[in-house]
Amino acid sequence: LVSREDVFKNSKPGIGVLIKERIYSCPSLDERLFEGCIYLQNLPSIITVDHLDPQPGERILDMCAAPGGKSLHIATRIQNTGQVVCLDKSEPKRNQILRYAEMHALTNLHPFNFDATKSIKRPDEDGKQTEMNTSTKSLTPPFLPGSFDRVLLDAPCSALGQRPQIR
Repeated sequence: LVSREDVFKNSKPGIGVLIKERIYSCPSLDERLFEGCIYLQNLPSIITVDHLDPQPGERILDMCAAPGGKSLHIATRIQNTGQVVCLDKSEPKRNQILRYAEMHALTNLHPFNFDATKSIKRPDEDGKQTEMNTSTKSLTPPFLPGSFDRVLLDAPCSALGQRPQIR
């Protein structure tokens, strides 16, 4: 087997699967035709959020949020209440999450261009917090330990390369 890094960074060949016939008869959908009413998502991503079991009013951290499908699913599951804080290192990916939130009229998504490995505040050598923000309810990273009801860390993405591209 070839590692993900070898396939994407070193251009080494990997294992591919050619699908010659459909197992299920499913009509093609173009999500652009539904004006933000649907977001196509693969089963592994759906199951990930199902196991997270987000509840209305909760504060949830998605540490590797781009492209935003699971964050949208969480925000919808908690009925656009609470807060879904979304982190990604890439500003364009953060902007994509903002576009999806706007398209789906979700106001509880809060995406940040931020490295998730630095998302928790660490005490300095004297045991004091060096950051100005000391509230566990802050929306701005880094966060204090215990700031979230649930945390999703799906790295690498459970549906990497599998998001349905039905056109």
